[in-house]
Amino acid sequence: MRGCSSLRSALPQRYDGGFSIVELMVALVVGLVLMTGVVQVYVSNKQTSQMTESLSRMQENGRFTLDLLTREIRMAGFMPCRITTEVANVLNPTSGGPASSFGGAGVVGIEGSDASLPSFGTSAGDRVTDTDAFWLQGGGNRTFQVNNHQPAASSAAFFLNDVNTLEDGDVVLVCDTQQASVFQVTNTQSSNETVVHNTGGSVSPGNCVRELGYSSDPCTSPVGYTYGSDAVLVQFKSVAYYIGVSGDGSDTALYRQRLQNSGGSSSYVREELIRGVENMQLQYGLDTDADGQIEEYQDASSVSDWQEVRTVRMGLLIRSDDNVAQNADSRTYNLAGTAVGTSGAVTHPSDRRLRHAFNTTIQIRNRGL
Repeated sequence: MRGCSSLRSALPQRYDGGFSIVELMVALVVGLVLMTGVVQVYVSNKQTSQMTESLSRMQENGRFTLDLLTREIRMAGFMPCRITTEVANVLNPTSGGPASSFGGAGVVGIEGSDASLPSFGTSAGDRVTDTDAFWLQGGGNRTFQVNNHQPAASSAAFFLNDVNTLEDGDVVLVCDTQQASVFQVTNTQSSNETVVHNTGGSVSPGNCVRELGYSSDPCTSPVGYTYGSDAVLVQFKSVAYYIGVSGDGSDTALYRQRLQNSGGSSSYVREELIRGVENMQLQYGLDTDADGQIEEYQDASSVSDWQEVRTVRMGLLIRSDDNVAQNADSRTYNLAGTAVGTSGAVTHPSDRRLRHAFNTTIQIRNRGL
């Protein structure tokens, strides 16, 4: 028995292997450090991706907005004959809207509230406070050559050289080398190229008179006039651009308000175009002495004669969809000479959205220098 006991004591003792508490804690700390690094890299990459995507979208929206408005302003006041200040506008003034006030000025700026546009507010489509707007009016891109004009007939009408695509209720402009007239088509027959411009009818706003001669007030002092075969008829274009609250109320957007004929009634419809356009500021270059040079730039509230406008200085502030910056935006942006910051006369929110200012000067081709 003693020998067996001695043999057992002589054999090496076996112990189960494993990690101590200290080793486990060290491993856990190392794992947490590695995991924290991985999470930080992931978050950093995600933020960088969001920042890059937001910058790209801002640049795209800014360029698209500038391109759109530049093209529109360049063609403002288009007349297929010659530029004239003698425009006989016979649209009913009580219900014709801005189209009934057209007298030849291609651009009319809006600073502050205006009855022709939505009021300032926070509902979808409302104008954004402290932003400018403008109207563009003149001939569109559908022109027709006049063959004959019979203003004294029972149905005062133009006879065109070609089949027309006009409809009852379309607002059109006709011009020659002497003057221009704006009226609403009361009846059109494409088969014999006839465009009638009587009073009455089932169109809206309608014509106050059928005489198309120029006077200081064609509706109360009508003057007869007969256009010859050198006259050109073109569909009239009346459109406004402004900054408004987006349709879902979460953002701002560029809006267009345009004249549209629907079933003989020409009225204005509103369209949301480009989200993320936060502010628009405008100044207008005036040729006050008709020497072909810009004498001064003025805000809309200071312009007394819109026929003198030759260029438009435009500033746009574009913002990102989301709050992707690390800190609140406290920068001040220059928009066509107007400072837009977090304090002052014109402001932007102090949030973490990205912003970029776009500025350009646009020459009105139909009022060329």
